[in-house]
Amino acid sequence: MASDDVPLPLLERYAMGQCTPQELAELEVWVDGRPERRLFLERFQLLFAQPPESEAPLTFTEGEIEQAWGRLAERMSASATEDRARAVWRRRAAAVVACVVAAAVIWYVLAR
Repeated sequence: MASDDVPLPLLERYAMGQCTPQELAELEVWVDGRPERRLFLERFQLLFAQPPESEAPLTFTEGEIEQAWGRLAERMSASATEDRARAVWRRRAAAVVACVVAAAVIWYVLAR
């Protein structure tokens, strides 16, 4: 098991007390010598052990969902526009640098 990779299904089985002995051994190897990982597992298990505060599931109206998607689309569009603008400036800067280098090389060759 990689140092920071623990599959979510394995963590879920651990929290619900459904791990096989082999899976428990894998988690022990992952936690070995790392107190922050032990604390993480303990807190993760507490999350699953405590009953939810509210029995009613969180629901959204169709309008609220549409508004959320609209806001997300606006943010993504603005980000894409900014990325395109940065790309244009980078290309322009690269062209200027290339011209300066070419001019310096030509000057050097002609000055000999």
